[in-house]
Amino acid sequence: VPRVGPMQGGSLITLKGSYFGSTYSRCFESDVYDGISVLIGGRECSNVRYVSDSEIQCLTPSGTGSPDIVVSIEQGPLSRSGMMSEGFSFVLIYYAGFQGGLGGGYLGFGPSEDDPGNFTNPGSSFQLAETLFSKSVDTIAAQGERIFVGGSFAGFGESDVNFVVSWDGVRTEPLAEGLDGAVKTLTLYGDMLVVGGSFQKAFQGRGSVVRSPGLVGWNGTHWSTVGQSVWDGSVYSSIATGSKLYIGGQFRMARSSDYGGLAMFDGVQWHSLQGGVGNGRVNAIATALEDVYVGGSFVRAGGVAVQNIAQWDGRQWHAMGDVNGDVYAIAVLGEFVFVGGDFSAAGEQEVNHVAYYQQGRWYPLRSGLDGPVYSLVSVGSCLYLGGSFLAAVGEGSAAGINYGARWCVDLAGGEEPQFEPVSGLTSVGPVRTMASAVGQSVTGFDEEVCPSDQAAIHCEPTPLMML
Repeated sequence: VPRVGPMQGGSLITLKGSYFGSTYSRCFESDVYDGISVLIGGRECSNVRYVSDSEIQCLTPSGTGSPDIVVSIEQGPLSRSGMMSEGFSFVLIYYAGFQGGLGGGYLGFGPSEDDPGNFTNPGSSFQLAETLFSKSVDTIAAQGERIFVGGSFAGFGESDVNFVVSWDGVRTEPLAEGLDGAVKTLTLYGDMLVVGGSFQKAFQGRGSVVRSPGLVGWNGTHWSTVGQSVWDGSVYSSIATGSKLYIGGQFRMARSSDYGGLAMFDGVQWHSLQGGVGNGRVNAIATALEDVYVGGSFVRAGGVAVQNIAQWDGRQWHAMGDVNGDVYAIAVLGEFVFVGGDFSAAGEQEVNHVAYYQQGRWYPLRSGLDGPVYSLVSVGSCLYLGGSFLAAVGEGSAAGINYGARWCVDLAGGEEPQFEPVSGLTSVGPVRTMASAVGQSVTGFDEEVCPSDQAAIHCEPTPLMML
């Protein structure tokens, strides 16, 4: 354990078995237990450490898919080995949503073991995890090999978990005794997991309760308030960048009218962004350097007239043109701002649920998709899209773009990028949320994974001059 981790490797895993290094298994006493090697998909695990006769640890290499784990032990003429089939899954993207056929929420990841692709072109595929939540999963936060999951579910399997859990590919564990209402957003902020949603209190256990409406922090063992402020309403979106934490939703600070659905925490205190969006609702937040992009359902930001999308430059608000419906997701890729939601026009462009913004103008992303887009994630030179769509507009249903798609810049040049289906999602259900396991720009890969003489779609972002 854990059984999942990011593609670039570096996950600390613990392997459990028998006869790793006892006197009985080696036939002699020794103060040093060496000769142990661990291969995952044929690549060496680093920093292998003997813990006991039944446990060893190591750091995973980079990889794709769900390869076998092979442990080999050699000591003079003695040798032995063991294999765990499909023992570890290397993940690029996590997906979650509502599985209508089973009446509950689902969690999964990609690429799948059946279509892993390779280092330079990971498969656009999905693998369902062995999890079943009582209701929809609405948000994910990935912290290396540990995944936090939140939503409208009160139960997992036959256990009461109360709207938020952690998962490591094997075990699903509640955070203390959970919350009393739905979780809509999860963000890692320093050593804290920030949890936002429609709740009033967090249950610490043994009768202890933390009253923190709409927003609460988890430090790994205990719940706490985030800052000293109390919010009145619900938090639907959040993002951390450096020392700053931004939250959005439909709320106000208790005894104050300055925080209309949007606020920034600097690690010490909360700040208003010129009154936020008034009585509107913020569903999505993205950042790029000092710029903050917010989307949702609102008609003003500060004193500026806007329509469901706006930009904050650190000092003042800027209109970005009108989007004629709710915005649910924003992702920044290079100099482009991608927006997804339930709309058909942005600026003066027909866009069909997804569009991008550059230098003051809106553009369609191909001809768009035939249903709402709920989540956008950018990794390297690719944009991943999740929602309740079934096809790319104008391209028919033959493409099989059901609930998930990938759009990558053509790094070789010469062709217009197209939507790729995420295989495996057809039989599951709409994607409500996604999260990157590796970050926007993949770092830490070796030359084999991100070769300098080849175009690797998941490595460093490009200027996107193909658009």
